[in-house]
Amino acid sequence: MSALRAIAWIAVALLPYVFLTYSTAIPSRQTYLATAGLAILFGLAMQTLARREVMAVAAAVMVIHNVGILWTKKRAQFLERAAPTERLIQMARTTEGPIWVQCFPRTDWIAKEAVHLATGRPETDLVWTAAEARERGATAVFCYREK
Repeated sequence: MSALRAIAWIAVALLPYVFLTYSTAIPSRQTYLATAGLAILFGLAMQTLARREVMAVAAAVMVIHNVGILWTKKRAQFLERAAPTERLIQMARTTEGPIWVQCFPRTDWIAKEAVHLATGRPETDLVWTAAEARERGATAVFCYREK
């Protein structure tokens, strides 16, 4: 495959998002197809490097760069996204009885599965409505508001 085809692949994959004037960035999940073209370009560039030492250095730089991004930027994003779930799990570990979840920034199944997997408690220990909290006598209340 030629470099021109790889560039065309990238352009065609990103074309549907060119006209989104309300968005300042393309979500990463929308760039996966275009990344295949970038990988082809990288492969072609590596192929043109005749010496193995140069190829090894280029590959090492790429790996170091990607690991650096994961450690610095992506890890912080992960911890921020995981904070509500971690706090709910901690509360479930230290609280007896049902927990009334008043506000949780993710879908309820994330909370249910996380609490079940981390603590072994059944997902029914989390209640989601005031009526159910009264009926089941939930005294523990969980609310996580994002900053």
